[in-house]
Amino acid sequence: MATFAERLDQLFRTVCSPVTGKPYSVRHVAAACGLSHTHLNKLRSGLASDPRCSEMEALARFFGVPIDHFVGDADREPPAPDEHSAALAAALRQPGVSQVMLRMVERQLSPEGAAAVIRIIDEVARLEAAQRRRAAGEQDVPD
Repeated sequence: MATFAERLDQLFRTVCSPVTGKPYSVRHVAAACGLSHTHLNKLRSGLASDPRCSEMEALARFFGVPIDHFVGDADREPPAPDEHSAALAAALRQPGVSQVMLRMVERQLSPEGAAAVIRIIDEVARLEAAQRRRAAGEQDVPD
């Protein structure tokens, strides 16, 4: 029977930052979820065993799992979050990503419009990479 603490600890051990490739720290998750790191440590270790619903929602959102990951059938082992969901949840926490996504949805962009946005993003990334290379003293080589 998996407890809330065991399920939370499993997420800490298995979900990695797409930026660093390493598991998230308690301080990082706490800051992103609006919790104190000491309280989150207590939740993870089982010393605080009755999390508020808002805490579970924030943690589920951060790790990219449904809330029932924490409150589902206690006799089953919790499923590991799939890599795509975890990567998507991490990407949405990056500055600007959710704003771009929401604008695309709100403005009801066609598939062609979404493809144009992707091309623009790729071009900006290419220009910024060239600028970083120039700043580092490297020669700008076309992609």
